[in-house]
Amino acid sequence: MKTTLLTIFIYLWSINLYAQVEKPTVTFDKLAIETGQMNNGYSKALSGNDFTYHSLIGVNTNCLIARANDKMEWVAKSDQKNGDFYEFIWLAGLDVNHKAPSFTLSINDAPLFTFKQANGESWSITNKDGSQISFYVKKLDMHEDAHGYMYLKVPVQMITSDETKFTVEGDHSGSHSWFMTFKETDINKNIYDKAKNEMSGRWELSTVDNQKVEASLSLSKSYTSTQAQLVIDNQKFSIRSDKTPFLGKVSLPYSLQKLSGKSYQLFSTDGHLIAEGKIENNAFLTVRPEDNTFVSYKNTLNKDTYHSEFIIKHEPKMVQNVVLLSKENMVDGKVALMNSSHQDIAWMDTPEKCIVERDTMLITPILRDAKVTDDYSFDIEDALMIKEYIERHPESKEEFVQLLNEEKISVGASFTQPYEEMYSGESLSRQFYHGKKWLAEILDGYDADTYWNMDVPGRTLQMPQIMAKSGVNKLVISRQAKGIFNWEAPNGDQIITFSLDHYSLDFLGLNQTLEIGVNHIAEKSLEWTKEYNTKDKSKAIIPILSDWDMSPAKDYSDLIALWNSIKYIESSNGDVAECVLPKIDLMTTDRFIDLIYQNSENLNTIKGERPNLWVYIHGPSHQKALLLSRKADRKLVSAEKLSSFQQLIAPNASLYPQEELYEAWEKKIYPDHGWGGKNGDITDAEFKEKYNDALHVANAINDKQAEAIAGNIKFKKSGIPLVVFNHLNWANEDIIEKELQFNDGEIKHIGLIDDQGKEVVSQVTSSETYKSGYVKSATLYFKGNVPALGYSTYYVVEGKNTLMANTTKENVKEVETKFFKIKLGNGGIESLIDKGANKELIDTSNFLGGEVFYMTSRGNGAGEFVKVQHPTFEDFEQLKDQNIEWSINNKGPLFTDYSYRSPLGDAVVEGTIRIYTSLEKIDFLVDIKNWEGTMYREYRMAFPVNKEMKTVEYQVPYGVVEVGTDEVEGAAGGSAQGSYTTPNKDIHPRGIENWISAKSENTSLVVTSSVAAADYYDVKDKSKIMLQPILFASRHSCHWEGNPYPQTGNHQFEFTLSKGNANRIIDNQKGIQNAEQMEVVFRPQRLYKPSLKTTATFVTSDNENIVITAIKKAEDSDDLVIRFYNVNSTEEKVNFSFNQTIKEAALTSIIEEEISSLPVQGNTVSVTTEGYGITTIKVSVIK
Repeated sequence: MKTTLLTIFIYLWSINLYAQVEKPTVTFDKLAIETGQMNNGYSKALSGNDFTYHSLIGVNTNCLIARANDKMEWVAKSDQKNGDFYEFIWLAGLDVNHKAPSFTLSINDAPLFTFKQANGESWSITNKDGSQISFYVKKLDMHEDAHGYMYLKVPVQMITSDETKFTVEGDHSGSHSWFMTFKETDINKNIYDKAKNEMSGRWELSTVDNQKVEASLSLSKSYTSTQAQLVIDNQKFSIRSDKTPFLGKVSLPYSLQKLSGKSYQLFSTDGHLIAEGKIENNAFLTVRPEDNTFVSYKNTLNKDTYHSEFIIKHEPKMVQNVVLLSKENMVDGKVALMNSSHQDIAWMDTPEKCIVERDTMLITPILRDAKVTDDYSFDIEDALMIKEYIERHPESKEEFVQLLNEEKISVGASFTQPYEEMYSGESLSRQFYHGKKWLAEILDGYDADTYWNMDVPGRTLQMPQIMAKSGVNKLVISRQAKGIFNWEAPNGDQIITFSLDHYSLDFLGLNQTLEIGVNHIAEKSLEWTKEYNTKDKSKAIIPILSDWDMSPAKDYSDLIALWNSIKYIESSNGDVAECVLPKIDLMTTDRFIDLIYQNSENLNTIKGERPNLWVYIHGPSHQKALLLSRKADRKLVSAEKLSSFQQLIAPNASLYPQEELYEAWEKKIYPDHGWGGKNGDITDAEFKEKYNDALHVANAINDKQAEAIAGNIKFKKSGIPLVVFNHLNWANEDIIEKELQFNDGEIKHIGLIDDQGKEVVSQVTSSETYKSGYVKSATLYFKGNVPALGYSTYYVVEGKNTLMANTTKENVKEVETKFFKIKLGNGGIESLIDKGANKELIDTSNFLGGEVFYMTSRGNGAGEFVKVQHPTFEDFEQLKDQNIEWSINNKGPLFTDYSYRSPLGDAVVEGTIRIYTSLEKIDFLVDIKNWEGTMYREYRMAFPVNKEMKTVEYQVPYGVVEVGTDEVEGAAGGSAQGSYTTPNKDIHPRGIENWISAKSENTSLVVTSSVAAADYYDVKDKSKIMLQPILFASRHSCHWEGNPYPQTGNHQFEFTLSKGNANRIIDNQKGIQNAEQMEVVFRPQRLYKPSLKTTATFVTSDNENIVITAIKKAEDSDDLVIRFYNVNSTEEKVNFSFNQTIKEAALTSIIEEEISSLPVQGNTVSVTTEGYGITTIKVSVIK
């Protein structure tokens, strides 16, 4: 038996090897009429990748897809044979590529044909045994890929049962080109019915005399009978033809005037209705649900003649859906036809190229068409597109204003469309400063109330509140189950959300055949009446949003005309009923949302975070850029606070660098979700440069303002002043670092005292001396205590401090501090015991604390996948398996550094664990050096916790998420290459702001991270919690011409592990504090008449449950703006006190629009904030 199968395999392979590819010898029209005797080429799937794609029959057709490295299998029923052959036909698609890979089709595991699609033409291959495969290309889609019907003929001896197995396998060349088999089980019947039922015809009445007209009827060749019957004025007349196609005539004993307005019917010889109507001028369309056809009529009545042209088409889905929709009786309903174009800043090409294309291909055509077209609408997603265009065309401002007033266009309220978890809360708030607020200023008060973020499958916890408190109450998204629903923030604020499912679906549904377009509208109309428009279904409002990359408003006039022409529903006996369809009305998306919201009740409300599936694209794939971003997030806030403090003590408003800060924030929030793509190396470099520029400005302002404030302090006469600033709203007791420079003869031994003259414990590293023996430079560490939103002064004096031995090699095993007993292992902490509770804090059975490990990491970061692409173990390595030798560095009274160097993967890891003598935290400094840029690899860092710490929390913009509790319930739904079916609580890793933690009832471990993404399941055992910052991953852009992200070179990382008591308020403070750098000024230039105390606070708040995220000068006045969020779930009252008298204060929106006045008493203003609330106030002080 095995020998026989092998012989058949070799024979079939050899006859295919020499088979020639040629054009099909049988036309598809001839083949179609025979498909009733063929087998449908698909019945059910066996294996392969499921997919959803547009096809000849619709926009969202389920299919199997195989790329060059893939294989797929399915079965088809083999019920019918034609002589010595079985014939199959099925719906298929092929990627057209002149370098197309080959695909091999096997039948019952025997290879039969190898084919490729190098162009858009039909082809056929015939073997010596008569087996044949043909692909009839019926359409090239917008990507110039081929869609059509695959026909297969195989000898009967190859089919051994009533089910036949089909296998298609690529040539394993690595190409992304594809072959699709659509999962349609009645294509053979559809093709046959289409061939049988479709026809066109024309019949005429011509006046012969006052009492007679001649009727002539011509029908297309699909009508094969020689006779037809005309029924008019209750009389029957036979029309005969002796020609093919049908052409016949008959005389009627009527004048044309008498027949005017009369009904008529044309029947075939078997009584089947061909056409009907009235003798009058009109044009309309009827649907016939009994045979799944529709008929379009164009009738012309003149004085002496009547002409009727009709076309019958077989469109089952369209007809059935139109009939169902008519039953909904939407007599006053509307189909809201909306237009937009999804835009990344780049991705389709470089930012500069896309700016030009947005000008020439999108916005210029919009302005041109909107001015000359009465019925027009287009939604521009964000303010950046307007800004770019006005900078190129300053004269266009008035055109935008006019079109906005006419409601022909709308503009989204954000500056860009970011990955929300990639940014801090303040960066997200500034999206609406530079979006909604800027638009109102530049476009004569335009009120942008809709935030568009179409592409990103993720939403941060507090985004609904940020929107609501910025005056933006509508959200437009996709990649989530379609619907209109409320998205609620933790404080109870809600915004109206419109989800499209996938943003391209309506565009694809409308831009195939007109019939598919009609079906798409009807199908969507039926879907949107199930849960929405519940108040008055007769006035239902149905959304159709045509959205495609770099596409202006499409002209759908032909589709609208076809839709509006559908007037009647016909039965086979000629009975006619009115077809009631909602009218198509062009409108902007914000107007649609208002209308459907008003006509719907009991809308669903969702609440919580939707973790971003594309988290790998920013931090892990662009580590150095995101490091700059995260630093700029903190430094810009610090720069604003120090500038505000300087304004409080020096009332000259011109000292506040408002323009520089505004421009820096704009650069900071510029990078959106369009990393990589075509020429993505240019895009990524520009994004990184924006962050770098913002950080550079922030650092310069911090230095300048800190120097200015420090220069106004009345220092003591002895010692060199050193001033430390704390911009957090709680006292900061931590180790402070500062590089010091001295003059020769100034200091020989560094000592430090506070402003009371008390010695401060300090530690010196990296010291350099003059030849004289005096210190030239050194890095000083000391434990400072700086008041909230203020500063403390210290003095460098001659002391006893000397540099400790730099490096020693020791066999370090155990270290003990005030709080911990620590055992070091290979590349990490083997044991971490909390001395107070005498309890082990970490589980190191799989990984050590702070250990770096290496994995395979295939994926794109972002793309049309529906599940996070997790790393795998093919190239797994971990430091625990190596023999690590520790070195002791910088041993001193404050801390000691324990360091190692070891190869790992395709790089070298240099790690330092900084263990503090009297602080309840440990720092981990990691350098990945000499990284070779090997593709599809990933480095992570492990922080395993003991089994009692089962609750994971992490910081998000303006809040904290608890994993498993604070996510949106269930899965997101919606589609890409499949459906988003992973429950939101199960999506990992997560994007984090500053920290991630694990906790039990009374103990917590908080990891402050320099990277933007972290996981929390042990990769070896998902039942264990292990906090894992993702250092970086070398993945690839999902663009077919996109760039890889090798990130070759050296990388630096910083982490802090803090122990807490499972109090979210304190954990949040620790997590934030460990990420911050206090500004330190050494030897400030003193003013002539300084006035400040050596230790002071500029603003005080009396509630530890809040975090102040911004203190800044108001955008439109000299008032001071304070923004904060409440970490607690309960309402909190907060008193803010100043050193100056308060004139007045007000509660404002996030973008500083006044809401109500606040009570003021002397130098104190009081405000109440809801649980988890974000609150912004404006204060006017008397200086």
